[in-house]
Formats: sequence, C-alpha cells, structure tokens
Amino acid sequence: MPARRPLIITDSENRIIAAFVCPPDGDDWDAVKKGAEDAILDAHKKCTFPANASSHRRGKFFVLNKRISHGGGQKCPGNIYNEKTNASTLANFAANENISRIAGHASASFATWAPNLYTYCEGGFEKLLEKDASLHRNFENSVWASFAVNFGPRTVCRRHRDAANLPFGWCGITALGDFNATHGGHLILWELGIAVEFPSGSTALIPSAAITHSNVPIARHETRYSFTQFTAGGLFRWVDQGFQSTEKYTENLSAHEQAKDLKRQQERCKLALSLFSTLSSIRDHQSARNSLISPDVL
Repeated sequence: MPARRPLIITDSENRIIAAFVCPPDGDDWDAVKKGAEDAILDAHKKCTFPANASSHRRGKFFVLNKRISHGGGQKCPGNIYNEKTNASTLANFAANENISRIAGHASASFATWAPNLYTYCEGGFEKLLEKDASLHRNFENSVWASFAVNFGPRTVCRRHRDAANLPFGWCGITALGDFNATHGGHLILWELGIAVEFPSGSTALIPSAAITHSNVPIARHETRYSFTQFTAGGLFRWVDQGFQSTEKYTENLSAHEQAKDLKRQQERCKLALSLFSTLSSIRDHQSARNSLISPDVL
C-alpha cells in the first residue's frame, strides 16, 4: 500500500495545478480496489468492441465511455449512445458499490485541493441537469459528467491531450491493476517535465485538456486498468450561452452585446486562473477542521 501522503504540483504563482492523492484511510480499501478490478474484468467480458477498438490515439487498450456530452456535431447536450448490451453493462458497472466509492473519492479529492474550481464545475453541471431532465448523471457522489473505462489489459496511454474537456478543468484518473509502480505506469506531464509514480489504487487530478500526458510502459506480465472521470467543455459553453448553441447565441446579440461578450471571452483566462487554489488558501480553509494531511509539494 503506498504511503498516505498526497503529492501536490504548483506553478510559479503557487497555484495548485495538479494533485496525486492516495486511497482514503480505511482497512477495506484493498477490497474496494479488488472489487473495482473485478468489475472491470466482468464488464470487459460482457461488452462488444469494434474491430479497431484496441488501438486508438490514446494507446493500445480497450476503452468505452458513458457520458453526457456536447460537441462533434451534436445540436444540444445528450447522453451518448452505447450499443444495447454495452449500455446495460456500463449502467451496471456504474452501479457497482466499489466503482461508486472510487468515483466519490476522486470527486471529494477534487473539492479538497481545488474548491473554487470544483464549485464552478459543480454549479455548471447542476444547472445543466436542472434544465434538462433527460440527462442522467453517472454517480450521485461525483461532480463529473462522464467516465471512461480503460480495460487494458495493459493500459499505457500515448502522449496526448484531451482537448474536448473543459480547458482549465480537472479530470480524475484512478489507476488499477497489478503492476510495479516503481518500474512503470508513471504519469508523465510533458509541459512540466516530470514523471510521477502512479500506484494502483491512487488517483491523479490533472487539467487533461491543457497538459500533455502519457504513461511509462509496464512489464508484459503485468496488468493495468484505469477509471477516468471528466466533463466536456461544450457543456459549460452551452450553459454559459443560456442553454443554446454558439450560433444561436451570437445571432441574437446586438453590436454592443457582441463587444461585451468578446471582452468576456478575452478575460476568460483570468477567470480560469482565479479558480485555482494556492497551498496557503487550502491551509486556511482546512485549519479550522484540522484535517489536512501535510502534502509533498512539487
């Protein structure tokens, strides 16, 4: 079991831009991890995959998504279609208690290390769900709209960014499987020039649309799976534009409103940066509760 000490990555302004968190305290977490791995293996046996599903831009491993999304030609947000058997299997997978606990732990860790960003993401998602009752969240205890199951059996991601996600949003990646984390499976964050040990059962929180990332290979006899949660940036754009497409939104704006909206878009980077917490703000927030584990900081 890895040491229960988070690794926090900060930028030159002391903003927390990524976090690696350990499993929560509790003697039963090994059982939760094992149950989640069994759920992945069971789902893999029951799902069907296209002929090219085992090799794609992210790597050579089987993957399926269950998500609410908007983009790629969609006229409005929707629950992305899965083939009938896969849809039923993924629904059962999401209902698995062990998967739900992992999803909730990642979401709670997001709220701990980036509370303002979490609140922004939670607010946008809740507005979306309140507006459209046809949209179904995957987990009641998670802030993300979507998840991906990377079935492996050796999930090693190629160098990539997830450009469709909210550009400044964090995704939650939980590593699972049986591999030596000191020899392989490290998460590489390319723009930062670092590789971080990523043991099975631990969770990484990173801005996956902004930072190029990949994994160090594992041994051929080892197994590695991952469970990833994320939210498409298009969902926030839809909400921000009054629950309508960009085309409809802009065509109804006056010249003055267009200029005002352009200025708002230009200042969006400032808004995004303002949502990231600093270590001092996290300590101030947590000091009254006296529950923050002292992290390693990089």
